[in-house]
Amino acid sequence: MTFFEKLIAKWNGRVDGKKNRPGPQDDLSIYEKTLVDGYEATVQILTREWHQKDSKLEEDYCGMLQTAKNVLEEIKKIEPSYEALKDKAENIIVPDGTYKNRGYLVLMAFLAASEFPLNSVIFNLLGEARWLTYLIAIGIAVAIPFAAHYMGILLRRESPLHSWRGGLKCGAFFLIVFFVLSLIAWFREKYIVGMGVTKLLGIQLDPMMVNVLFLSMNLLIFTVATIASYFTHLDVTDRMIKEHREMIMKRKRIKKTKDELEDETEEISKKLKKLKKRLEELEESIAKIHARREKLFQIYKERVEMAVKSCHYLVNLYRLSNTRARKDGITPECFKQEPAISIAPFDGEFDQTC
Repeated sequence: MTFFEKLIAKWNGRVDGKKNRPGPQDDLSIYEKTLVDGYEATVQILTREWHQKDSKLEEDYCGMLQTAKNVLEEIKKIEPSYEALKDKAENIIVPDGTYKNRGYLVLMAFLAASEFPLNSVIFNLLGEARWLTYLIAIGIAVAIPFAAHYMGILLRRESPLHSWRGGLKCGAFFLIVFFVLSLIAWFREKYIVGMGVTKLLGIQLDPMMVNVLFLSMNLLIFTVATIASYFTHLDVTDRMIKEHREMIMKRKRIKKTKDELEDETEEISKKLKKLKKRLEELEESIAKIHARREKLFQIYKERVEMAVKSCHYLVNLYRLSNTRARKDGITPECFKQEPAISIAPFDGEFDQTC
């Protein structure tokens, strides 16, 4: 609003007042109507300008709101199944399939370990690669306790005292073991004699005595392991062995099911985390756009209100000059209230509902 506009308002008021216009019951004067129409046009221009700027923000805002709503619905849909799967996986108990007699296992491991060092040195005589030497040594070290383990179970299940078939089985298995142990003892005797170990130690032993000595050592280890196996498997029966195998298979199936449920739960958990992160990002963006739209609305609301105040101020200047210049001394009815100017949608709070 300029000084010239104020001057024009006062001048028009004096001119119309001298002519007693508008009349006591007339509507707005021509000047007032022209002034109001001009400012209403200004308000409409500001409104259109605001709509153009807000429409792009509104499109993004409503699109993000709909996306956030869809993400939230998906989260609500997934969370119950996730919790159910999680509880199901946690409630699955995998049976313990470990062997309970730890003392027996420790003894067998000790016997196997005591066989390995000597075998690994002796089998270098074969001239094979070092990895093959170690492989043979480990195989023999494990084979003796394992054979004793089986022998103890065989003696417990099929005692020669109760069945001649059991006696044949035990005897045949012992002969096989005896042959293998004799072969190992022979290799050890060749190593001891060939390397001159007896001479270095000052011991006078013929090869046969060395062979018998190592065979006795092997038989002692085999016997100790067999006795341990025999007394460890006091109540072993075919039915128990079958049940144990079934338990192991059941344990594998249960563990597989549990692992599958945990994998599925993990996948759903990752999906939920991504969805929740996406929802947080959307809510943050929505809040920013909401604030931008509100700020833009308030800026144009202030401009519109300023335009209306300017219009009313000029009208009041006009009416004041008009009243002073009137000869009839009458105040027109239209002067008793300010002219109405529509400022929708700036006449209330900004509704951002999509």
